[in-house]
Amino acid sequence: MATHGLKQTYMAELDGQGNLIVNPELGTDGIYRSAVATGDYGTKEANISNIQGKGTPQYGDDGPRYTLKAVGLYPEVALTYLNMPLDVKMKLLGYENDGKGGWNHTDADVNVALIIETRGLDGGESMYYAFQNGELIEGNKNIQTDQQQITASDDVFTYTAMKPFNEAWDNGMKIFNGGDKNFDKEGMLDEVFGRKASAPKTAGSSTSTK
Repeated sequence: MATHGLKQTYMAELDGQGNLIVNPELGTDGIYRSAVATGDYGTKEANISNIQGKGTPQYGDDGPRYTLKAVGLYPEVALTYLNMPLDVKMKLLGYENDGKGGWNHTDADVNVALIIETRGLDGGESMYYAFQNGELIEGNKNIQTDQQQITASDDVFTYTAMKPFNEAWDNGMKIFNGGDKNFDKEGMLDEVFGRKASAPKTAGSSTSTK
């Protein structure tokens, strides 16, 4: 099914059991939704790679007989945001505020769940690409001088999916069709972000692990 556009992205931090950690920096319910806060201009790009791995054909009697499938391959997402709020960015990247305007990166793992919302080309119904567990990093920051116009340096991240908390997800990604008659958006958020796995945890109440 072809899609068009990038409607919105959602992110949250989960604990080591896949339960939502309610970080107020991300939202009142602990879930970051792009382009909601003032000055947040949304998601520019979400490029998903490694959705499936190419297998290796095995030959016998001069012909291909079966394929050895790739295992342990998880998707990766190249994300670009237009002015993600600093508190959100630092929380998802694993930084802590020193109370004096500075941010220190910690060694603690941050389990990040991600949903990318787009639209179907034919009916316009939302399609959701969901990742239940992964790591978000900012590998580079390209800062350039302004010239005759402002030279913006977007927030560019790499999201690497990890082993999901729900083993039924297989490679770490699940696709939801918003046009399905049985689709329930709140139910999807519960499943991906672990809202009903247990009582929501407050930030700092659990150590995250992968």
